[in-house]
Amino acid sequence: MPTKKTTIKNLITKGLYQENLLELMELCNSHIEESPLLYFTLLSIFKSLESEYDNQAIIGSRYEEVNSSLQSHILKCLDNPTKPLMENLIKEFWKLNQ
Repeated sequence: MPTKKTTIKNLITKGLYQENLLELMELCNSHIEESPLLYFTLLSIFKSLESEYDNQAIIGSRYEEVNSSLQSHILKCLDNPTKPLMENLIKEFWKLNQ
């Protein structure tokens, strides 16, 4: 049986679409006490993306932009949630929303 972290990584690799975001939010919420900075940051990002999707199809280019910009940063943070990597993820997310 895969660990929760492996499950999170698999969902991220499959794509940040609404169904996965909802599951990721639930998993991050259940992990928040283990690593508050990491899982609160991820939870906030996933909530923001999920509300952007809001049961509506988003433009394919936006979906691709979100995935290509965030996936690798999120996966790096899951493996090594250091301050510089977390800051890079936050900056990348911020740039996506400008």
